[in-house]
Amino acid sequence: MAVVVSVIVSFLLFAYGRWKQRLWDYPDALFCKERSVRVVDDGKRNWKNEIKEIRKLDMQFTKHFKKQIRSRRISLIEIKNAIQNGKIIQGHAPGEYGNNEDPVRVILGYGNQCRSLHIVVAIRYDALMLVTAYEPDMEIWEKDFKTLKKRG
Repeated sequence: MAVVVSVIVSFLLFAYGRWKQRLWDYPDALFCKERSVRVVDDGKRNWKNEIKEIRKLDMQFTKHFKKQIRSRRISLIEIKNAIQNGKIIQGHAPGEYGNNEDPVRVILGYGNQCRSLHIVVAIRYDALMLVTAYEPDMEIWEKDFKTLKKRG
């Protein structure tokens, strides 16, 4: 019984520490009626510092990511170079896309022969989760590949 209680207490302390860390990461968070944390902005003001931290994180790959880079003929070396030399161009708050609890960023970087790449990443507490990578489409993006074209 004592072991079960200690395991439960340890888990609760871990969960509280992670929740508290998320609040610290997002100082603009507000409490909603549901008592959940909601981030008001996309974190753009912190992107310059954030990209430096992203470059230090260990990379993890989703199955979707592996499938997409194979079919799009993008090498891991290109991905690493694009992250090391790229800039964040979009940010999405936790929960903005489905049930993803991590902030999502789109990084614009360059691969072989200076081809433009967008790398979509989720920033986890201890790692960088690579979600997908693609060459930006000229019909959707402006010439700078940073700005979405206006619809309509």
